[in-house]
Amino acid sequence: MTGRGADGPDGHNWTINSTTTAIIHDNKGSYVESVFDVVHDHGRSTGMYASKDKFDVFDRSYDATNGALDQVGVDGGRDKI
Repeated sequence: MTGRGADGPDGHNWTINSTTTAIIHDNKGSYVESVFDVVHDHGRSTGMYASKDKFDVFDRSYDATNGALDQVGVDGGRDKI
């Protein structure tokens, strides 16, 4: 969902394959921009349907608390999904 590989300086470094309370940015040590950021920053909305609890990490990582401010156009808030 980030559009990035896991390894290297541009990777997201996420290798956890289970339910956790962690967020992607804390695991990486810096904010990890995602497809949700790109779409939201351009004034569009996003959504995600997932059936596994471990995918809650995406909603937590890009919610109103942990998402980044929009970098393009009018700021629509931090909640990217």
